[in-house]
Amino acid sequence: MKKISIAIAFSAVAAFPVLASDSGFYIGADVGRASTDVSGPGLTQSVDTSAGLIGGYQISRALALEAKYDQMGKIGMGNDYSLNAASLAAIGILPVGNTDFTLRGKFGYARTSLDAPNTSSENGIVVGIGGQYKLTKAVGLRFGLDRYDVGNSAIIPGGHTTELYAGVAYRFGE
Repeated sequence: MKKISIAIAFSAVAAFPVLASDSGFYIGADVGRASTDVSGPGLTQSVDTSAGLIGGYQISRALALEAKYDQMGKIGMGNDYSLNAASLAAIGILPVGNTDFTLRGKFGYARTSLDAPNTSSENGIVVGIGGQYKLTKAVGLRFGLDRYDVGNSAIIPGGHTTELYAGVAYRFGE
């Protein structure tokens, strides 16, 4: 039993540098286009510029946790209502062969808010797909397509926002 415990401890210590090189905090920003399809008084389908900030922690080569804040543009008859979202999601990461490119999948919780005369905030999900190309060990170029649930109340009966974006991420400690 003692030999097995020593072997397990040695394996864990030997594997730690490999795991550590795949983990770490990162930040980033992106810009894109958000298409919002909602129904409600004074609301129409809208396409506008979006901008987002991200912060996350890559747990392993295959998994990260990421927080994101998005300004998804203006909607409404006169484009006078701002749509924003804050999300927390798990990011699945799949390396493509022996390259610097990874595919990424997203699933998580989002809170969207519409700044209208009667501000409405709703809880929902965010799902997405995308990729990242590693320019250096610390800097990656990202792109993706995310879909947010928007509304489910008397003010906003329901809808979705789809965001197509490109951005950059910086990983600390590289």
